[in-house]
Parts: sequence; structure tokens; C-alpha cells
Amino acid sequence: MALMTVNLIQAEGDADGRVAELAQQIAERLGCEPDLDDFLAWTAGTLEYWIHIVASSVAARRGWASRTEVPYVTAAPNPGTKSNIKWADGAMLLDDLGVLLEVKTIAAREHVVGPTLRKVPQDFAALAALDWTATVGQVPDQYSGTVWADRRAAMGRVALLQLALIHAPQGQLPLGDTVPTTVRMAATGVCRRLKEQGLTGAADLVDRTFAGEPAKWRLSGTSHEGHLYAWSAQGLVKAAD
Repeated sequence: MALMTVNLIQAEGDADGRVAELAQQIAERLGCEPDLDDFLAWTAGTLEYWIHIVASSVAARRGWASRTEVPYVTAAPNPGTKSNIKWADGAMLLDDLGVLLEVKTIAAREHVVGPTLRKVPQDFAALAALDWTATVGQVPDQYSGTVWADRRAAMGRVALLQLALIHAPQGQLPLGDTVPTTVRMAATGVCRRLKEQGLTGAADLVDRTFAGEPAKWRLSGTSHEGHLYAWSAQGLVKAAD
């Protein structure tokens, strides 16, 4: 089951609540997985694909959703990366609202999470520095196909949704506000880097997004459990009229 413990703050990209509702439905679908305990016991990073598929399935019932990761152009790729093309874990189109998705799954033991958690703001920063004009102008690739090109052209505005699942054996999840605090500290460093690159707008968006409390749901298996966190915001750039 999925039990919501913190409400999703309706950020700039969610004035009508559609992103919050989408996140809620994804959490509920994850929580009713018949083999939930087996999923929460999976410690490899490939667990992310489970959430990719569920998010796509949920969104497709409300509009359109990609069946693959999708490429986009960003001014803030991961440090050390030469290409300005990054791949979002999913894309959705709800009427005219586009949603780009990033997902992280992090296994915890004895109340401690690994360094992967600190990469959450880094992934979000790439979305925050989205170059929408360049993204819309990308030549379709063989992986995501022409459908991604068609759907992104139909997006009147773009929202960003970041999900992070922390999972562990029962009783071993991080205590208190450890996860939001760790993410906020990591976001501070990311914002500093963005400002050094002259990306002040993206830095402000990252700062505002992670300064607030994320949504939080508890996923309960028989011997394992998880906390699903969600942050959302409107991207800096929207599609041209």
C-alpha cells in the first residue's frame, strides 16, 4: 500500500494540481504492486525501470506518455560530460502540459543512504536548465522516434517532476528529515555551480524547488518498505506559440 505522509506543494509548474495528482497516482500504483516486497528488496539501480514503466502506464491513462527515455538539450549536463544532450527518464503530455520525469532509487541499510541521493539535485538541475527551443528542434532519433518529436511540439508549457525512492528492510529507513536535508545540502552545491556557469535562472529554480518539503509516500511490503519522495516545478522555458 502507499500512504501519503506529506502533501505535494503546488509549485509554479502545478498551478492546477495536475503534476501533484500524477505523482499521487504513480505512488498509489507502486503501492498496490502484488510483488511489492520483492521490488523493495531489489538493491540494484535497475529498480528505476520499474518506476519508469509505472509512471508511463499511469500517465498514458490521462494523456500521452513515452515508452522510452527521451532526449533533451540542457545547458547544465552532468559535470564532466561533453554533450549537452541528456535523457529524461520519461515524458508525458497532459492536454498542453508537458512533464519531464527524472527518477532515482536508492537502497538504504541501517538508516543510512548512499551517495546516489546527492545526485538528485544534479539531475534536476539539467531539467531546470532545459533549452526548449533546441530540444524541439532536435532531429528525431531511432530510439525515441518521431512520436517524441511530435509530442514535444504540442507542449504549451513544461513541468518537471523528480521522484526518489528510498527503500530498505523494515525498520532500516533513514530517520527523521535525513533525506530532505541531504538533498537540500546537495542542492546548495549544485546552485553554486550553476551560478558559476552563468545559469542564474536555473540555480534559482533548483533552490526554490528543494527549499520546500517534498511530497512523501510510504510503501509497505511484508519485510521491506520504502519512502517515495516527489519534487515538482515549472521549467524555465515553454514551447513557442
